[in-house]
Amino acid sequence: MLRASASGGGGTQGPTTFTAPVEIDSPAVGTKELILKNFASQTANALEVQNSSGTAYVTVGPDTLAGDSATKNWLNITGTFPTTSSAAVNGVNWTMTGAGSSSVAQRGLFISLVAGYTGSSATVGAFVQNALAGTGATGFGTIANYGANTNSIAVGAGHNVGNGMTASGSTTLNMGGIGRAVTTASTLSVGLAGLALTGTTNVAGFFGLMSTAPTLASSAALIADNGAVAANIVDFRDNGSSVLVVGDGGPMVQTDLANTSAFKFQSYVSNSAEAGSITRVAQTAVVTFNTTSDETLKIDRGYSDLNAATDRVMAYRVHDFEWKASPGTIFRNPMARETYASNKDPMLVQPGQGKSPWSINMSGFIPDILMAVQNLQKQVNEMRVV
Repeated sequence: MLRASASGGGGTQGPTTFTAPVEIDSPAVGTKELILKNFASQTANALEVQNSSGTAYVTVGPDTLAGDSATKNWLNITGTFPTTSSAAVNGVNWTMTGAGSSSVAQRGLFISLVAGYTGSSATVGAFVQNALAGTGATGFGTIANYGANTNSIAVGAGHNVGNGMTASGSTTLNMGGIGRAVTTASTLSVGLAGLALTGTTNVAGFFGLMSTAPTLASSAALIADNGAVAANIVDFRDNGSSVLVVGDGGPMVQTDLANTSAFKFQSYVSNSAEAGSITRVAQTAVVTFNTTSDETLKIDRGYSDLNAATDRVMAYRVHDFEWKASPGTIFRNPMARETYASNKDPMLVQPGQGKSPWSINMSGFIPDILMAVQNLQKQVNEMRVV
């Protein structure tokens, strides 16, 4: 056993005299307790900690690592987990206790890869890899094989960010974060997923062009905000070409990529069946708005009553009106609430909810108008016979 002390009591003693195989006492505050200094151009490790078999499981390399074909580690820690355990096991446990209230950052671990390399390969400040084949299968929960799992659990008035990523260098591309799922053997590959489940306001994903914190007052699976930047809010693409663009200020533009055949811009699905669509007719390049009317999806109750349809048409009232927000222009339409009082068909009038105004579907009048015209023509034909 070996003890080194500037205050005396050093030397070698039996195995029970000192508290550790090697004990070093600092002579004074601010002095270094241990210095391991390499020889000039040293290639061997400066420090090795070995197990009983002589295998190094902690090593600290020399000043400069040898540049041969084998991967080199300046600090290397290796070991093997127990085959059975009743609690979690950690390869490295790094714990720091925060203190004070100064307005400066406190970091549990700081890793920096400083400038010097100018080659064309990847440079990585910290690389984390998990090769274990655990059978946990709640990837959208808490049990899976994670490459890295970060968690911020602070309680207080501040904000918690599980993983903050920033790219602030002067390069041709700055990308704060990227999600990739590239293993073809996976049944399901998801490049990036966001879940927000238990907050008062839940937003699973937010993308914005802004330098200040956004205001997120309502829940949404996805929010895109271009801030004050004169740029598109959203640009959906198919093989590099825009197919749906929500522009600055909100106008939506859809682009037809199939000029030689009919192209479906949008499809609306209810109960696994298409309820309607917006399509382009190939021969005329006309856009059509379609309501599904396939007999195979319906239970036919017979022909509608022509006289009843005529009575409904006669009950509808068309008004000339001006919008309060922009008076001066005369419009012509039925009134939603008045129409609903005479016909509560949900295909015709949608009552407002909360602050939402009532709305009327003008195409909902077409079946009644069609039947009223048929009824009128029937009466004309009967008069001709007489």
